[in-house]
Amino acid sequence: MAKRHILKINGVEYTKYTKLRFTKERNKLGYIEFIMYSLKTSDFISNITYDKKITVEELQRSEYVEIFKGYIRNIKEATYRTTKITGYSPAIKLFDRSWGERPLYTNIATKDILSSIANNIMNIGTNDITTPITTRFELDNKLRSIANIANNNNAEWWTDEDSLGNNQINLSKNRYTTISVETIEVGQSVSITEDNSDNEKIYNCIKVVGRGDGINQVEANTYGFCYYQPNIIEDISSTSTSVTISDSSGFVSLNGIIYINNEKILYGNRTGNNLYNLTRGYNGTNAVQHTSGIRVWYAGTTGIEYTKDNPAPLSSVEKYGIREFTYPDKTIIMDIASPLEPTNPIDPNESCGIIATILYDRFENPVRTIKIKKVKNYMGYIDVGKTITIIDSTIGLNEDFKVYSVEMIHDRMGKDNGFNITLNNLQYNFSTELDEFKKNIDTSGMYEQGATNIFTVDQAENCDVSYPLKLRFYLPTDTKAINKVLLNFKVSDYRVYTTSGTTTTNSVGVIQDNSSYEASGIECNFDGSNYFDTISIDTNSSDCEGIFLMFSLFFWSTSLKEEDNIFLSWRIEDEDGNRYPSGDGGFIGHGDNWNDRDFPMQSVSAYIPGNMKNKIFTLQIFSKISSTWEFVASSSYMTFSRHTHEVIYGIGEPDPISDPLSVAVTVDGFKVGTYTNTENNEIDITSLVSDVGAGNWVDIEFTPNQNVRIEASASVQIYLESRL
Repeated sequence: MAKRHILKINGVEYTKYTKLRFTKERNKLGYIEFIMYSLKTSDFISNITYDKKITVEELQRSEYVEIFKGYIRNIKEATYRTTKITGYSPAIKLFDRSWGERPLYTNIATKDILSSIANNIMNIGTNDITTPITTRFELDNKLRSIANIANNNNAEWWTDEDSLGNNQINLSKNRYTTISVETIEVGQSVSITEDNSDNEKIYNCIKVVGRGDGINQVEANTYGFCYYQPNIIEDISSTSTSVTISDSSGFVSLNGIIYINNEKILYGNRTGNNLYNLTRGYNGTNAVQHTSGIRVWYAGTTGIEYTKDNPAPLSSVEKYGIREFTYPDKTIIMDIASPLEPTNPIDPNESCGIIATILYDRFENPVRTIKIKKVKNYMGYIDVGKTITIIDSTIGLNEDFKVYSVEMIHDRMGKDNGFNITLNNLQYNFSTELDEFKKNIDTSGMYEQGATNIFTVDQAENCDVSYPLKLRFYLPTDTKAINKVLLNFKVSDYRVYTTSGTTTTNSVGVIQDNSSYEASGIECNFDGSNYFDTISIDTNSSDCEGIFLMFSLFFWSTSLKEEDNIFLSWRIEDEDGNRYPSGDGGFIGHGDNWNDRDFPMQSVSAYIPGNMKNKIFTLQIFSKISSTWEFVASSSYMTFSRHTHEVIYGIGEPDPISDPLSVAVTVDGFKVGTYTNTENNEIDITSLVSDVGAGNWVDIEFTPNQNVRIEASASVQIYLESRL
């Protein structure tokens, strides 16, 4: 009699084994274990070694068909002269390989992502999911990355062989059709060990949460309180005012409400499957682009709107109550572009919305799970993903189910041989998938995804219309969202700061030294007129703040009458007409009976403030006498000696603010507004800063109409995505 099953390792058949058990489960690694005995040393050298191929074959219609394939991963001595072998299905090749980085795929077809993951590891078989997605994989094994995109596309992955016997990975939503491949009738060799309709596993209000920190969060919801759920059959922009849907059954003709992903929309009227006069971003939601195929949720009318508390008749929420579940998956990131895109933004939550809809379709109704046992029987055409019909006349069961897992037990020494098969009503066991979700969360949680950063930039300065206050800050290139930028500024009186210092002779030196300067032949009539002569003084080219001028004057008369009186005075005048001392000048002296004799020597001085570089000063001598006379100035000279200026320390505000006050504020050259108050708080400049964009400096200017002091600050809140 031919053997029902045979075991091969590295292509060699082995008969001395027992306790053979293998499991095959949807979207999971297959597992096999068995105990071998009476092995020879040569077996451990040539066949019973790491990574050798294991196959289990079953006799079906006179030929052996492979029903399990795997590779040895562990060899362990069990008891005396027995060895326990464990192995896994071919997908272990992908499980053993990990990412050396966190790869980012932006708007890439799923099938192309699969090819990239499996490159140089395994060949590609069926690979027909063209849906573009945006995702980033964490530092995890590559098989988990494949399982993740399969779950997110409501698809299956599996391994098999190509025509040359090479392993290949497959990814498809259509591994098998829903047409039953085999009918199993409960009876002598087949029994139902479990039949469970799990109402606890109903979920109709599902939130899918992608990357983010709570403030900047990629997420989407399902609306299980809605009954009618068609799809849009065309792409629409963020400003489109009409949309065509796949089926408008149940939709009112006027003033209806729909949800497309996170956007709420009011339509004015309906004709056939066309909705017109759309009010986009209704009730404070964001108007964004939507892609053909996205779910439309009909939420009633402006008069009777469906909500969680007021669900539509026949909706899942109306039948089973509110059943909420949050599915976190940090591999889901913003689609294609970030919210920083200034024009016609796409929906950054679209991937989350697609996954949320897939999960909703799976779990809006109870999942019926049946487990059957086939004793001393063949596996036949039963395999994971296939549809089979179960008939049990005792309970009136005649229904199609999808195979979720298959377990084979073959123990030559035992009695519990056969197959344990888990099926459900064309759904999948959510509790098992939840375990996978949790693993994904735990792994991703090891790595920070990003964070909202808050910082403040401050600046204060005296300024005027020619010299505005400038405030700057930089937006890092990893900025993914600009949440809020608020501007605050206060205007106060212009402030003057004082100090003191000592000048030195070397800094300026001798400015002028006129050893002799003669002025003669000045005739003074008795009409009371003033007469003067001048000496020109040039400073050098050095900078100096203020100078001190001192003169010694010598006069004598040649024709002064005894009865005449003389009055002398002086002053210094600069090139701009400023006089030192101010007014009529400084008095030198007067006298009588000074004929043919010298006037007493006079010393005069003055301090002149300001920068003295390249200045011209004029010393002017005035005379007034009561008769005709003349005099000669024998000499005049000036020196600049080292000295200290005495000043008052402190802060002064000499120029108070005058009306009307106005301060013009710009961001990167674009005007924010003109403000007339001395205090202006929380001016929202978020949109203008967003236009500047990541990787650029933001320049803010405050230009007043007068001399004032401005204190300004910008409070910036941005979301930065981490890079490992």
